[in-house]
Amino acid sequence: MKTILAGVLPHVSALALLATSASAQDLDIQRDATLLIVETAERICGITDDGGSSSELNVEGKTDATLGVLSRRLLNLGIEGGANLEERSYKNVLREQLADELKDSRQCRQIIFDQMFAKVFGAAPREVLQDQTDEILAGGRLPHQLDIIGPNQMFQANPGESVALGRVSRIFSLNNVQRNANLGPLVHYSWVDMAAGTSDGGYARQAQPIEVADCAMTPYRIDVEEQTASFFNTCGP
Repeated sequence: MKTILAGVLPHVSALALLATSASAQDLDIQRDATLLIVETAERICGITDDGGSSSELNVEGKTDATLGVLSRRLLNLGIEGGANLEERSYKNVLREQLADELKDSRQCRQIIFDQMFAKVFGAAPREVLQDQTDEILAGGRLPHQLDIIGPNQMFQANPGESVALGRVSRIFSLNNVQRNANLGPLVHYSWVDMAAGTSDGGYARQAQPIEVADCAMTPYRIDVEEQTASFFNTCGP
């Protein structure tokens, strides 16, 4: 269970959410889909990073399988555009980009995220996600009643939980807490800045700052046994 330690704005009222439930549900689904695309971009770029020790055919097979999983998960959310990821022409374009254009893992994640998002939703992330942000602000609500964590505040989260950092459009998700034999306790995270149309994800050690869009936060305590992580946020509005 997520624990807010200080300085969090209150949830939107249940009455307000009930009055806008249909639209809020659509926003929830789009947010979930966006985070799935972020996670998949990270996995695909990880396959590319390992390509030196794998055959081209093996990398191609892993990439296709990863796209297939994302496609099915999006379709299960009711997003028909997920089927577009299975098109052979799209897979060919993706392979060309992975082979020719991507020089580092962060660039890879951003380019692949942008491309997959546009393929699924039919528009660039900045355009679609900004529309979503405007709708959230106009309705005075947050998807999934996310807590807004203010600057210089601390919070605790479990895997699978998300918070908004400083503003509703900057969403941080804790995916997993694990122990690495060499690095010690790690958090696996993803984030999306809906206003800017940017995203990223990765792993961080205890006390290692995590860059989230234009700001940063730090996991100051990672408890693998309890499957919780505590963070200090510096992201403002």
